[in-house]
Formats: sequence, structure tokens, C-alpha cells
Amino acid sequence: MARTAPKWRPYSGDLVMYMALHFVLALIWIGSAVMLDLRFRNNFASASVEDRLTLMRGIRSFSGKTEMPITILLLVLGAILLMKNMAWMKVGAMHGKLTLALVAIGLLHASRGVMRKMITALESGENADDLAKKYSRMRMSVLGMLFLISGMILGVKAKMGMPNTFQVLF
Repeated sequence: MARTAPKWRPYSGDLVMYMALHFVLALIWIGSAVMLDLRFRNNFASASVEDRLTLMRGIRSFSGKTEMPITILLLVLGAILLMKNMAWMKVGAMHGKLTLALVAIGLLHASRGVMRKMITALESGENADDLAKKYSRMRMSVLGMLFLISGMILGVKAKMGMPNTFQVLF
């Protein structure tokens, strides 16, 4: 039996609000991830131990204030959007997006654990270069998944002839 695309219908006011908030929060997560990763890559290798410690504490603090709450809100808003239009559950790309999103969130949390180990190692005077490489790989994986998720959703909506979030909002 052939799968059918979700039936597109004009979006109601509350659905547009949820979509807009989900979209804006995703942009903030991607923007903060890029900013934090660039800050780490540009400053960690050449910094002294004290500067590395200050850098990692700053990154951890900012990540805790942006990425952590945003991931929770994105999951809640995503669940609301799916409940409002269950037809999306028939689209295979949505299953891929949800899986990648959960893996990205898990890797984000795991990278924060590595970051905590880096801070502990730096505080005790140990070498944290191996942990820094692991942290960097994890963060690049998260960022890659975020861009892949964005491309998947834009591609699926374009293939189905559905308006993307830009078209709905503006």
C-alpha cells in the first residue's frame, strides 16, 4: 500500500504560533551551537591552563542557559505540533528527523559530561587534550545532525508542495 503525504491544510493561529516558536528555538540552538563551537575551536588550543579553564566554564554556563532549556522546549513543542497534525507520523522523514533530534540531544548531554571531565582535569592540572578532541568530535556531530535535520524538513516540505516555515510566517 502506497504511503500518502500528509494532507496539507491552512494552518490555524495556534499552530502557526507553535511552528514559529519551534522554528525560532531551533535557530537559536543552531546559532548558539555554532557560536560555542567556534569559540572553543578558536581559543582552546592556544590558551593557557587558566584561560582554558575560564573558557570551558564560560561555554558550560552559556550552554546550560541556552541549549539545555531549548532542547526541552523543542521536544515539547514538537510533540504539540505532531499531536495537532498526526498525519506527519506517516512520513518516513519525520521518523528520521525525530531519531536524529533525539541522538543530537543525547550527544549534547554527553558532550557536557566530557566538558565537565575537562574542567575537572584542568582544575587538577592534568592534560585535557584528549578530552578536548572527544568534546570537539561530539559537538561537530551534534551540529552536523542539526543541519541535516533542517535540510530533511525543508526537502520533504518542498517535495510535497507544502509551504515551509518561512512562507507560513512571512
